[in-house]
Amino acid sequence: MDRLTSLTAFVRVVDSGGFSAAGRRLNMSTTMVSNHVQSLEDRLGARLLQRTTRKVSLTEVGRAYYDRCVQILADIEQADDIAGALQSTAARHAADLCGHPYRAVCIAGGSAIPGAISGRQGRSDDGRAHH
Repeated sequence: MDRLTSLTAFVRVVDSGGFSAAGRRLNMSTTMVSNHVQSLEDRLGARLLQRTTRKVSLTEVGRAYYDRCVQILADIEQADDIAGALQSTAARHAADLCGHPYRAVCIAGGSAIPGAISGRQGRSDDGRAHH
């Protein structure tokens, strides 16, 4: 099973107080949520949750694991936000550059930069002028 999905399922079980509620929040069956938590417990060789017919509570190991999982999921969310912000900035910067007289290169997505922009117009790769 995908460990990230399993971590998310575990955190949702704890946050929502049960497998059914976690399943509803995750749009996942109760059985699938349970399988994800069981997969984590099997992988760790430790019980994370104390299950009764009425409630779910964290074990000591589960509490420590939960705290780290919450931080890991928050870090992943932050990384996604940063990447999205950088992508938006890059797209705005590209749009600004495409306002340049040589915007056809931007629009075409070409990597070739006209000689006038590169400062090498009329020069060979070693910088000598062409005659």
